[in-house]
Amino acid sequence: MQKKMAARIVLARNVHAGAEQAQKLEALIEEADIISFETAFMPIKIAVPYERAFSRGKEDRLQALIDASRRLLKERYDRKAAYENKLYELLGEYHREVVLIERLSEADLAAIADKYESIERYEQRGNEAVLLGNILLGNIDTATKLEMEYLKDFSAIARFRDRKIIEYAPTALRKAKQRAGGKKDMTYLVILGRLHAIAQDLADQTNVSVEDVLLPGSVYHHLSVGCEIRRLVHEGRDDEATRAIPLRLMESSLRKLLIVQEQLMQVYTAIAIEQSKKMSKGRIEEIPENRIDELVDDYVLNPLCSNIARQVSPEQAREYVSRLGRLGRTIFEEVSRGEYRKWSSVTFDFLREVGIAISEKGDLEMWKALFPFGQEESQEIVRTMYHPRAKV
Repeated sequence: MQKKMAARIVLARNVHAGAEQAQKLEALIEEADIISFETAFMPIKIAVPYERAFSRGKEDRLQALIDASRRLLKERYDRKAAYENKLYELLGEYHREVVLIERLSEADLAAIADKYESIERYEQRGNEAVLLGNILLGNIDTATKLEMEYLKDFSAIARFRDRKIIEYAPTALRKAKQRAGGKKDMTYLVILGRLHAIAQDLADQTNVSVEDVLLPGSVYHHLSVGCEIRRLVHEGRDDEATRAIPLRLMESSLRKLLIVQEQLMQVYTAIAIEQSKKMSKGRIEEIPENRIDELVDDYVLNPLCSNIARQVSPEQAREYVSRLGRLGRTIFEEVSRGEYRKWSSVTFDFLREVGIAISEKGDLEMWKALFPFGQEESQEIVRTMYHPRAKV
């Protein structure tokens, strides 16, 4: 008996940052017939002409997008622009057409405008700066409230977008089939962010099988306290998230304190370059100067601060940030002079109290001992197949 051919959807949940992250999509793009990628907050009137830039015979429009993103990267390296540039290059290389699964009406955009503007204001002020300012003012509850409001707004918008994507999915799939020339076993690749865990909903709504492909970010991405709290909020576990916020505050404080320790920069850079080359498996021989800061964040500061914060309880983390708050005026005065003696003293004394052996001095082997190495398995792609539930 001949096996029946059927269309399918591949939901690729990715981190939209960096050319390397876009490169991980290549095998999925190669095997797909039609592509959709993340277009958050794109109005319907823009989505339609935007899709046409990827149509056969419109290569000049796609090249214009590629050229524009390259110009941006030359002016200033930006991880999102680097991701988009590589994605556009892959779509051009494999001549894949696009049917966007996400598009919002004017009414949809109006419905989320307040939350979107709230997120924008918070991010423009600088999440880290807002948190640290409130810590040093002793306003821990205010810092917690602001961070939770931001995360809840972010999650509410993500869920709203999920509903709109799921509603439009049957229409998008029908258009994708048409664009694929009626091919019976066509593959529709839908690229979204990691929070959009909607594979089962897509399967039920479209009545086709959906493969959920979770692509890892930085090798240490899953260790982040911030990512864990964001996941808890998205799952509606607000009490657990609120309790964990002091760990996020501690993580921010550690990061700020460590990054201004100029004598450690050589240590940071050495570790970052070593890890980047190791994870590239020989593809990278020399690191561009404009990417050093990014690599230091990914391979040193973020995983190191997360690893330290995860070794204490939320209650201990709250005690630490409370100590900073009690000395906030003194710390502010020192920081205005470019000094961090009191901040450093409070931090390293606390870490020694809770049994974390750490020194202000940059001994490479000591810092490596605190590092969460051996996380290569977090780079493995996770694939799960979902099928339509039987309709009763």
